[in-house]
Amino acid sequence: MIKVRQKETATNLVYFYNLDTIKSLDELGVWFVGVSSISDLTIRRIQLIDSSDKNAEGTGSTEIDIAIARNNLANCIRDVHADTVSISTFYKGVSIVIGVDCIGWTLSIAANKKDKDALDSLENLLTFLLSQ
Repeated sequence: MIKVRQKETATNLVYFYNLDTIKSLDELGVWFVGVSSISDLTIRRIQLIDSSDKNAEGTGSTEIDIAIARNNLANCIRDVHADTVSISTFYKGVSIVIGVDCIGWTLSIAANKKDKDALDSLENLLTFLLSQ
């Protein structure tokens, strides 16, 4: 996982990475099992997004159950033709969103600027997880 840039808005901080070790949906599924096993990390919501499927809200989105994602994320992504996975989490008392672009194989993590310590801690854990 190679950090490529950082974006700061008035309220949020977002880190962007190239995923050098994940290049397939099956590898992403294995990675997700590891992420979902991190202590102190609660996965609250998983959305599979097909950016080519426009609806009234602007994008086609399907929410999936965490247990299903743990067992079959790759096939779920294929079934709905998703190009992005958005994982809403709660880590160390902080809301953090993990996004994965399944075409360009990039990852982003975003949180409120005041929660930089938790964001940096999760960044270290994700980097460690991807190095194994």
